[in-house]
Amino acid sequence: MAETDIKLSELISRSGTLSPSALIYICVVDAESDTGYSSRKDTIAALTTAIFEDIEYPLKLNTTAKSIFGAINELAGGAIILTGTTTPAPATGNNGNLYVQYTEGVGGADDTVDAFYVKLDGEWIEISTGGGPAETVLIETLEAGQTSVTFTDAAITTGANIRILTDVFGLMPTAATASTGTLTVSFTAQAADVEVKAVIY
Repeated sequence: MAETDIKLSELISRSGTLSPSALIYICVVDAESDTGYSSRKDTIAALTTAIFEDIEYPLKLNTTAKSIFGAINELAGGAIILTGTTTPAPATGNNGNLYVQYTEGVGGADDTVDAFYVKLDGEWIEISTGGGPAETVLIETLEAGQTSVTFTDAAITTGANIRILTDVFGLMPTAATASTGTLTVSFTAQAADVEVKAVIY
């Protein structure tokens, strides 16, 4: 039987597991009471729901939702990071997920990261990781006796930066002409075939 006429400080301390249906003593605002409050009871379950779901904390939570439960659910829908050694399959993950593709180290070597992806509108999009502009390397052969070689590729534009490399030390082009999709490089005639690389960036 519950005690009567006893101070709160004199009640027996709770022990054991706390049940959601356990009752707790609370005071609620009551404008008609002489003290401004009235005594009420509530269950632990209802009280915690009020604290975490009903009450909002606009100055404490840096989220759109301002209740504790709302903020947790909002954050739970954030980015999830997936990993794998191949490019991500289309069915893998959800929009907003990130994916790290890596190569496993062999013989105790460290793993290396190969690429990053983010899933948007149901498709995995590779994330550029910087490290300077992307390069396109084109290779053609300057045949013996010929004086020019022509490269064709969509990366070639009139405003592109182009480097010309050959497998013959010191051999330099005498002229170069670039237009959209085409690059012609001229050399003095050589006695043997020469490999020519055009690096577009």
